[in-house]
Amino acid sequence: MTKDYYRILGILDDAEDVVVRAAYKALAQRYHPDKSTGDGDEANRRMKEINEAYGVLSDPVKRKQYDATRDKNAYQDENDYESDYQDAFNKDIEDKWKKIIDFLPDLEQIYDDLSRTSKQLAYSYKILLIEKKNFNDRIEIAKAIENNFLEKYFGTNKKIIQFAKELIRKNRKDMAKELNIAVQLLGSNVDPGVIINRIIEKFPSSKSRTYDDVDEIVDEKTKFAQIFMRNKSLSNALKLFKVSEISVVPFGWFTSIYHIEQYGNKTKVNEIELIDYAEKLANQILS
Repeated sequence: MTKDYYRILGILDDAEDVVVRAAYKALAQRYHPDKSTGDGDEANRRMKEINEAYGVLSDPVKRKQYDATRDKNAYQDENDYESDYQDAFNKDIEDKWKKIIDFLPDLEQIYDDLSRTSKQLAYSYKILLIEKKNFNDRIEIAKAIENNFLEKYFGTNKKIIQFAKELIRKNRKDMAKELNIAVQLLGSNVDPGVIINRIIEKFPSSKSRTYDDVDEIVDEKTKFAQIFMRNKSLSNALKLFKVSEISVVPFGWFTSIYHIEQYGNKTKVNEIELIDYAEKLANQILS
């Protein structure tokens, strides 16, 4: 059986070169025999494995040949290498990340959200930002890499992607694997209800939503955006913010000032500005 070099380094199989290098460096600092404080034989074994993986993935020609032998679209559980990788990053990169969060606190929430989909995805995001320093685009990058990750395994149908995301976050990896196989066989143009309901039928013990529930989730933002545009009241604005996972909290008692919070960023607004903010959000959803 071919070794999974990407999992040995704890990265995604579409990781950029900068992510491959940083992952190797972090793991090498932990397992190098001169630096490891644990079992010497185990450190040597792991270091040999890490060097082998890096030797292939750092070479464009070897990496291309290696990728040709793998099924890159098969969804799999993240294995034991994940915890080792996380420990390495806690030692070698976490200090930088904590200092960055001191200036950009929303990154903590963004990272946590990505981790719920895939810890390896979140690690790749962390390295990418640290190495490339494109922090101004941090929200867009997070959305893009998560969407690419989900589309890679579950196709482009929004309802299928929403269902897959829910399965992963509920740790129903068994159902996610079945969903991945179904999408690979049937594609993204088939009626999503056929796939979703069949997956649920195959796992009767699951408490997953039915297809109609998933359809409701996907359309919920649109529904509340339309309601708000018909009647731009404060109550409709607050409902729209809620389904969009944007926190709105009154600022103190007996006041019409609010805090809008998204990804850790807080904006203080009055009631008129709150309605304007909701209108922009509704237009964005309906566009």
